[in-house]
Amino acid sequence: MTLWATVLLFLKLLGVAPVQWIALLPFLNNVHFADYFGILLNFFFAILGALGVESLVVRAVKPARALAVVLSGTVLLFTLRQVAEARHALEHEHAARWLADWKSLSVVMFLAASVILVGSLARSRLKAGRVVALLLTGIFIFEGFGHTAYPRQRRWDVWRHPVPYVEKLMAEARLGRVYSGRGSFHANMSSAFEVFGFDSVMTFNPPRMYQLYQEYAGPRKPLFMRESQTIPP
Repeated sequence: MTLWATVLLFLKLLGVAPVQWIALLPFLNNVHFADYFGILLNFFFAILGALGVESLVVRAVKPARALAVVLSGTVLLFTLRQVAEARHALEHEHAARWLADWKSLSVVMFLAASVILVGSLARSRLKAGRVVALLLTGIFIFEGFGHTAYPRQRRWDVWRHPVPYVEKLMAEARLGRVYSGRGSFHANMSSAFEVFGFDSVMTFNPPRMYQLYQEYAGPRKPLFMRESQTIPP
C-alpha cells in the first residue's frame, strides 16, 4: 500500500493524467498538493527506505533484486540531470547550487549502492545485517546533516529595524490601505508595522474585496488574496 500511495502521489505532483484530474473535483480543487504533499511523499519514501533496510538485515533481498534497485536508482539520478538540461534549468543563475547538490547526492547513492550490493552478497546473515544497517544509517545521517545545516546568522530584529521602504510606508500609512504588488509585503505581515494592506492569507475574506482582488490583481493562486501580478487600472 505504501508503494502504491507513493507512486500515485508522485504522479499527482508531476501532474500526470489521469491522476492529475482529481484536482478538478469539488473540495480537492482547493488542496495545495504542490505546496504540502511533498512532505507526505518524503514520509512515504522514508517508510519504503526503512522496509528496504529491514529486508537487507534479514537477508530477504537477492543479489539480482539488489542490482536491479541500484541500476534503477542510477538511471533516475542521471535522468534528473538530462531533464534539467533539456528544460534549460542549468542556465539559471543559481544552477551551480543545484549541481552541487546533485553531485553530493550522486556520492551518497554510490556509497549506499555499494553497501546494498555487498550486503546482498554476504554469507553471514546476522553479522552482515548489522553491518549493513550501521553503514546505511551512518551514510544517511551524514547526508541529512549536510543538507540541513545552515550557518549561524547574525541576530537582527527586523520588527524594530524595518528596511527603508517599510519606514517610508509607515510614514505614509495615514493615506489608507497599501497595495503591495508582487509581494513587497508578505500577506498580513504589514499589520505588524501598522501599515494596512490588501493582501491576506486568511481563509475567509469580505466577498466584495475578494472579488475585486481576483479581478484586478491577478493573483497566481485564487484561494488567497496575495502575490498580485498586475496593477489595477
